[in-house]
Amino acid sequence: MSKLIKIYSIAVTAVTVAALLIAAAIVLPRLVGIECYAVKSGSMEPALHVGALAYINTRNTSPEVGEAAVYKIVEDESETLVMHRVTEKTDGGYRFKGDANKNADASIIKPEQIVGTYVFQIPKAGFALAGMGNKGIAAGVINCIMLNGSAAG
Repeated sequence: MSKLIKIYSIAVTAVTVAALLIAAAIVLPRLVGIECYAVKSGSMEPALHVGALAYINTRNTSPEVGEAAVYKIVEDESETLVMHRVTEKTDGGYRFKGDANKNADASIIKPEQIVGTYVFQIPKAGFALAGMGNKGIAAGVINCIMLNGSAAG
């Protein structure tokens, strides 16, 4: 029986460490203005993969031509975030196009619509974020801490 308890304790500790690393990968970048977003479409393939966790520098809202960036579209009180690449800077704003799309986006995006510029991605990690959300990740970490308490006792 003591061998089973030891295996349980090791498993709980491993899951807790993994959960804390995931939480840190999402929370710590926010301290320097980096937000994480799950990539939900293939419009930026092959550079950005569906299901990736994309890190966006929200302190850089002036992308250059060739850079991928996130911008927001507000319609009927709902907000949609789009990540495409800047193809042109104009007097009125920016022209974007998804790497996998044949045509550029229809609208010129105004500077105030820019959320930030793409920094890097963690492939497939966005599936977990999209499925659990920030509250789900926090609940998972709390559950792991509680499991650790029961494993120790």
